Amino acid sequence: MMNDFFNKTILFGLGAISLTKEKAEEMVDMMVKKGEVNKDEAQKVVNDFVEKGKKEREVLQETIKNELNQILNQAELATKEDIGRLENKIDELKGLLESKM
Repeated sequence: MMNDFFNKTILFGLGAISLTKEKAEEMVDMMVKKGEVNKDEAQKVVNDFVEKGKKEREVLQETIKNELNQILNQAELATKEDIGRLENKIDELKGLLESKM
């Protein structure tokens, strides 16, 4: 019974990512009322939902981070280090100009 339930849960895809503990408890309460999960299993199911949602969020965040880094690397934008080097060079040039005046 629980395996079938978890298989259905996987089909929710990204919906599981936004699952809060309160929503998970509401969902499990409905399942208990329908007889899909017994009361003894209910808290474990809630905890499993919350943990799965947490893991899915972490995977999604890592995927987004990797994709953004790849896009930024391909865009060849100036880095903080590049800007720092330019600022240092400008300061150096200003110093040379001021010393010649």
